[in-house]
Amino acid sequence: LDYGQSLSRFNLAYETWGILSSAKDNVILLPIALSASSHAKSHDLNKSFGWWEKFIGHGPNYPIDLNWYFVICTNVLGSCYGSTGPSSINPETNEPMGP
Repeated sequence: LDYGQSLSRFNLAYETWGILSSAKDNVILLPIALSASSHAKSHDLNKSFGWWEKFIGHGPNYPIDLNWYFVICTNVLGSCYGSTGPSSINPETNEPMGP
C-alpha cells in the first residue's frame, strides 16, 4: 500500500459457480483484469447478466463447462464492488481507510 502501510485484515469479495470436486482439482480462478467486478456470470442470488455470461455455463457449448469446473472470480482489493477499499472503515481507527 502507499506510504509503506499494510492491512492487518481485509475483505475480498468473490463469486463462485459449479461444484468443487472432493479432490479439489477442478478449480478455475478468474482474476478480474477484464473488469473490476467479480460478477462474471448470473446466479440465483444475482440474476443480472455477467461480463463472461457466454463463456461460463452448463454444457459443451461453453468454454468453461460448469458440469466439470468450479469457478472462483475474485474482486479487486480497493474496488467499489464489496472488497475493502478507500471508503471502508479501518477497524483499528474507526476512520475511512482512504483520503
